[in-house]
Amino acid sequence: MGQVHDKEEWYNDLCIKLIRNLGTFSFMNNKDKYNHERCKNLNSWLYYITKDYNVPQHVITDIFTQSNNTIGEGNQKHYCLNYLYKEKYNDPDKIIKLINLEDYMKDFLSILKNNHDKNHCLCRKFIFECANIYREMNKMYCTGQTRESSTKSDTCSKLVNFNTIFTSYISREKKLKEKLPSLTSNDNDI
Repeated sequence: MGQVHDKEEWYNDLCIKLIRNLGTFSFMNNKDKYNHERCKNLNSWLYYITKDYNVPQHVITDIFTQSNNTIGEGNQKHYCLNYLYKEKYNDPDKIIKLINLEDYMKDFLSILKNNHDKNHCLCRKFIFECANIYREMNKMYCTGQTRESSTKSDTCSKLVNFNTIFTSYISREKKLKEKLPSLTSNDNDI
């Protein structure tokens, strides 16, 4: 975990970086620049900042709120919302890995098609890791009684979404099917 020596200066720097990444203060919201993928990256970064530097979530929420208040009523609010991974998901680190695989599945599969790609083994290892994460989390949070007792229900909906995306990609990749893990089988060793 990082150590912050001058908290006030560090929070000011964080505030400036966050506001810069939230976008312009204008009537024109550039949706090409401030899109869904960029927001996910921004929120993943914020999650790791709050985790690694022990920043209270309310600090991030306050920056979002104050900057939206500064924009004013006549302007659009920030395109990116304050997405609270810690509050929405069980094991947010693992969920972020699944989100990354979803977002870059085409790239991963492209690498896997080329046995000589320098990242072939790492890519395959990451996909297997994500399949194992999915099975472990699905069993832990989304089956039977655990589903009803899970306090963070977005975990299960994210896992359902991951399953849908993952299986749809694999079903289209007949040549890679033997190389890729199953989300239902327990013997997913590389």
